[in-house]
Amino acid sequence: MQKRIPLYRIYLSLISLSGMALFLGGLWRFPDYADKHLFLLLCGLAAVSALTTISVQVEKSGITYSVGPAVSLAVIPHWGLLAATLVSTGFNGCLWLLKPKDQATWKKSGAQLAFNNGMHALAFVAGGALLLWGRRVLGADTLLGQTAPWLLATIVYNEVNLWLLIGVLRLQHGPEIRPWAIWKEERWSSQISILVLALGGGVLSFAIQNYDAVGIIIFYLPIGLSAYAFRLYVRQMQEHMLNLENIVAERTRDLAALNRQKDSYLALLTHDMMTPITSIQLCAEELKSHPAAAVEDPFLTNILLQSQKTLLNIVHNILDIEKLQAGGSLSAAKVNCDLADVLDHVVSLVRLDADVRGLHLTHTVSSRPLWLYADRQQLERILLNLLSNAVKYTPAGGSVQVRAQLIGQYVEVEVRDTGYGIPPQEIPHIFERFHRVERLQTKAPGAGLGLAITKALIEEHHGDIAVQSEEGQGAVFVVRLPRVENHETIPAA
Repeated sequence: MQKRIPLYRIYLSLISLSGMALFLGGLWRFPDYADKHLFLLLCGLAAVSALTTISVQVEKSGITYSVGPAVSLAVIPHWGLLAATLVSTGFNGCLWLLKPKDQATWKKSGAQLAFNNGMHALAFVAGGALLLWGRRVLGADTLLGQTAPWLLATIVYNEVNLWLLIGVLRLQHGPEIRPWAIWKEERWSSQISILVLALGGGVLSFAIQNYDAVGIIIFYLPIGLSAYAFRLYVRQMQEHMLNLENIVAERTRDLAALNRQKDSYLALLTHDMMTPITSIQLCAEELKSHPAAAVEDPFLTNILLQSQKTLLNIVHNILDIEKLQAGGSLSAAKVNCDLADVLDHVVSLVRLDADVRGLHLTHTVSSRPLWLYADRQQLERILLNLLSNAVKYTPAGGSVQVRAQLIGQYVEVEVRDTGYGIPPQEIPHIFERFHRVERLQTKAPGAGLGLAITKALIEEHHGDIAVQSEEGQGAVFVVRLPRVENHETIPAA
């Protein structure tokens, strides 16, 4: 059975053959144009064709707008319709040679070149015929004859060109191509094209008639310069858009990383909260079954209180991190308080955990009192976070030392441990939210919020924190807070 030729291929062939016939007619008449500077027109067209092209995507097609069609129209009053098709074919050939093969709307095929030549040639014949008729009826020397025919001719050229292209798209892709929708989409660009063609064609035709070769050069020079400047601008904008795309991609990766951090944080948070909740539940069940156990075994009560404090600290961390993420600050009810007294209380809270882990916990205070203008509860959280971390990340048999002293106008608290230490590459990130040292994640539970909140609390008190550490050699955290010379005096904010 003979294979049926698709209708769109027949359509392409007819348009292409029509263009070829018109082109050959133009070549046959070329000797008549040689002494009328047509060759100069073609050379000028080839020189600027690569600089004056703007491609606009219309669904699956690429429609090109340039000054080439204006040049083709301009030669019609002087040398006829076949000359226009000859110039148009030269212009299309230049584009075919200069456009890259990998452009989305240009496959650099001979069939497409042939169709483009035929499409433009037929459009020029239709528009040019109307131009010649209008100039003859209205008078080539009258104002109306010098304006209206150009506008009508460019409208006809533009519509014929567009609908011939829409026709092949419809035949090739079927109902998914909606001709009327494409035409409406093209209305804004068609208006620009019509104005460019009418004005450019009319001006160039006037230059050819009155100034000969000089007029042609004058016409091409500003077009070439402005087109080259436009190409540089487009290239700069493309680089800018590529940079924006890279920024968007980077932000997308950052958001994906934050989303993973959030999921990891929620998982860790659930684990951290389950531990004290389970302890509280077991202790409560034991006390319910044996009410006298609180007297017989004080350790049971201590576990209950410690678990409650741990759970409360987790809740405080969640609330505080929400405030920080919202761009707020952590509220503080500041009063004059003695850091030495606060440190004694915190050490007593941590000592039980240190004893259970087999650690040696010591603390020294150089002098008493150590007055600060601070929120006492927040001071407890700062010291508790640092001491708890030191205890958590120090193996059995190690030691944790806490020292408080006056250094000039500051009270300095140093927390030193003999724990696992922090790798050098991790130190710049340990105060970031949700960050945990990867190698130490299996050593102790945590959500990566403690040090971030600790740093925020210290900065709320106009202090600073520093860390020194070597992997396997422990860590030293140093906190400096401005002291109050006279505890009865409230310092200025």
